[in-house]
Amino acid sequence: MSQQLQATYYAGIKPQAQQVIVWLEPGNFHIRFTENHIMEDRYWEVDKIKPDLDDRDQKFILRYGQVHPFEFLEFDDPDVEMQLKNAYPSKSWKQRENVFTRNPLMAVSTIIGFFLLIGIGAYFLLVPKISDVLASGVPVKWEVELGDKLSGGLINSNLEDKARSNMLDSFFIMLDIPSKYPIHFHYINDSIVNAFAMPGGNIVIYKGLMDKIKSYESLAGLIGHEFTHVEHKHSLKTIFRSMSSFILISAFLGDLTGLAGIILENANTIQNLSYSRVFEKEADANAVDLLLDRKIGLTGMLDLFHLFLDEEKPGAAIPKFLSTHPVTEDRIAYVKSRMSQKESDLVFYANLNDVFNRLKGN
Repeated sequence: MSQQLQATYYAGIKPQAQQVIVWLEPGNFHIRFTENHIMEDRYWEVDKIKPDLDDRDQKFILRYGQVHPFEFLEFDDPDVEMQLKNAYPSKSWKQRENVFTRNPLMAVSTIIGFFLLIGIGAYFLLVPKISDVLASGVPVKWEVELGDKLSGGLINSNLEDKARSNMLDSFFIMLDIPSKYPIHFHYINDSIVNAFAMPGGNIVIYKGLMDKIKSYESLAGLIGHEFTHVEHKHSLKTIFRSMSSFILISAFLGDLTGLAGIILENANTIQNLSYSRVFEKEADANAVDLLLDRKIGLTGMLDLFHLFLDEEKPGAAIPKFLSTHPVTEDRIAYVKSRMSQKESDLVFYANLNDVFNRLKGN
């Protein structure tokens, strides 16, 4: 004989509660309506019955039907779930209750927040890559023209020492470093301890930094590092990343003129660009390779790093070069690891040393 349960039945657009008897038959719920002295029978296929997600008043509710309006059975007996499990062991009768079913607004807010986070994450992950691709495709001619325009706004001609700028150009030529860019140096009579590279080949070195450099080997290391930022488009890529939203719009519109205008409007930020760890590592590695290929010792580059670390004293203003090219123990360790490779056959360059001494006023 099938098991019998008491329940309340609801159905229709404006459901009215009706008391029913439910027999648990194989494969079906046999439902009998007994009110108003009229008996009526309905059958629910067990496989199509679902636990309802709205368990008001902690009652066990089952739903039947494929489209709205559904039919519902509401049970007061707290043991009904166990009875159903015993009658239909292969069927799941678990009520899937959670905070989202109780609070639909929270569910919607959570979903929106989730996709918003994905969008923000995708933006910050993809934009640097897209910016780098766009920067890599910029023609050298356009980059040189942009760098020349930038230099006009960033370099105070009244502070530039043209004679020493020419000496720096000569120093670079003596290093015999091939480049697709016309590399030009600008020696600025200012106490700022800094150096920075602009897209297209203009490199600025301040007197404040030159005063602290003690050897031509250190100057060669600095030049090799800044040159790499130009040659590998680090400066342009960093500018693209820092102004990504404006740059991407202009680039997708194919408006290089508008793109140049955006960069020029933000020219004052160029000398304060902070390169990524990857760019700094690449600049260090290439500078080391350039020095070793020319049999110039790495002690000078190591001295340069220690110079900046010594400048970072508690309570003192951090040199601009250190804030934009942070020197870490990893960078120092890298140079030390390369020092043993070709240090045994170093060459002393009298011509480089002579130019360096003239730069220092010796």
